[in-house]
Formats: sequence, structure tokens, C-alpha cells
Amino acid sequence: MSDLLQPVYERFPGREKEVQRLYASNTAFSALCRAYCELEERLGHLEEVAVTNGPDAGEALRKRRDAMLQEMLAVMQQNQRV
Repeated sequence: MSDLLQPVYERFPGREKEVQRLYASNTAFSALCRAYCELEERLGHLEEVAVTNGPDAGEALRKRRDAMLQEMLAVMQQNQRV
């Protein structure tokens, strides 16, 4: 599972155990993590071809990624209050 969640760990350094716990216990959070990792992979491919497609090719995906990160952070913060 650690390889699967590596992009999430990179965005939330030092919170790996919390991410693992939420991934295992919170269906919405685990779905967000999977979608985020897929999006990161797609962005990586876009960055490789940015020369051909132009620098704005992945802008919509980057915005979606940022929104997903905010959603994950909100779940993590909400979970800390419980």
C-alpha cells in the first residue's frame, strides 16, 4: 500500500500513519487518495509532453489536484477533532 500512497505521503510528509489509518477506515478518503494518485500520474504524463501541447495543457488537472488536496486535508483535520 505504501507505493500506492506515495504521492499522498509526499504531499503530507510526516503524516504517513494518519494517511494509512484514514485510507483503511474512511471510504471517502481512500477514494480521494486513489483519484489523487491517478491524477498525479496523468499530470506526470502531461508534463512530459508539455513542449508539444503548451504549458497550459495540464492546468485543469492541476486545479483539480489542488482541490483534491484541500479535500483530503479537510478530512484529516476533521478527523483530528473527533
